[in-house]
Amino acid sequence: GAEQATSPSFLMENETVTMKGEVKKWRHFMSQRRWLVLTDRPRLLYFEAEPDKGGKLCGEVPLDGLTETAIRVKDAKHMDVTIPGRNYMFEHPASDAAAW
Repeated sequence: GAEQATSPSFLMENETVTMKGEVKKWRHFMSQRRWLVLTDRPRLLYFEAEPDKGGKLCGEVPLDGLTETAIRVKDAKHMDVTIPGRNYMFEHPASDAAAW
């Protein structure tokens, strides 16, 4: 459809964005602003800036069903996504961690 023609380049065929928003990604007591994008595949991607405005893809948290993944909402603003060997810590300024 028309949506397919205008799909962002980071999406795979027949993949849609289910949620996106600005977060702080914490690592070793330092934070960086990132845009978090969740797709219906599901994939959890993070970008240096809003992807619709040219933000560069920085990484992807594996949600492939093959990688053991633990998601923990710590409070209204904070959530951790843990995979073997890596813990991703995200802070949501809008206090919507549970929505993710």
